[in-house]
Amino acid sequence: IHTLSQYTYVGNTRTIEEMLLKSQLDIGIVEGIVESPELISIPVARDYLVLAAAPDHPISRMPQVHISQLRDYNFVLREAGSGTRKLFTDYMTRVNIPLHIICEAGCPDAIKLIVLYNQCLTAISVRLVESELKNGSLRIYLNKENAWDRSFYLVYHKDKFVTEPMLALRDILKQYEEPWLPEPDNIGYITEG
Repeated sequence: IHTLSQYTYVGNTRTIEEMLLKSQLDIGIVEGIVESPELISIPVARDYLVLAAAPDHPISRMPQVHISQLRDYNFVLREAGSGTRKLFTDYMTRVNIPLHIICEAGCPDAIKLIVLYNQCLTAISVRLVESELKNGSLRIYLNKENAWDRSFYLVYHKDKFVTEPMLALRDILKQYEEPWLPEPDNIGYITEG
C-alpha cells in the first residue's frame, strides 16, 4: 500500500528559499523576491503593503500622510528575512526616513495586536487585515506612488518535476489574484511629494 505524505511549513521568504534549494520542500508561496537563479518564481497574486494603525493612533485622523511624518512613530515589523520587511525597509532607506522599530514578530496576529494596543504602526499585507478593516479596528494607508505593490510568487526548483498537485496549487491561487480593499473613502494615503 502506497501512502502519500504531505508536509507544510510556514516561514519567511529566505527560509522557504533555503528549504527549496535543499529539496526539503517541493514548492513554496512567498511574498518576497527569491535571489537564487536555481529557483523558478512565478507571480500568482497581487498584493499591497499597507501602513496599518489603530483608530486611536494620532496618524489615523489624517487622510493623507507625508512619508517624512513616519519618522516620528514607533514600528513593529516582521523579522529579518521576511519579504514584507525587506520591501518596506528598502523603501524607507531609499526615501531616507529612519525607522524606530521597537518590536519584531514573525506572526501577523501578534503584529496586529501590538499595533492595536501599543501605539505602533506596521507595514503589512492588506490581505492580512481584511477582517480588521471590515470591523473598523484598523485604519490603513496605501502608498500613493504604488511603491509598496508586490506579488506573491509560486516558487520551485528549476530541476523539479512539476506534479499534478503543484499545478492544482497554482490553479487554486488564481482565485486570489486581486486583494480586497475597503471603499476609497476609508483608505488613507502615504505620499512622497
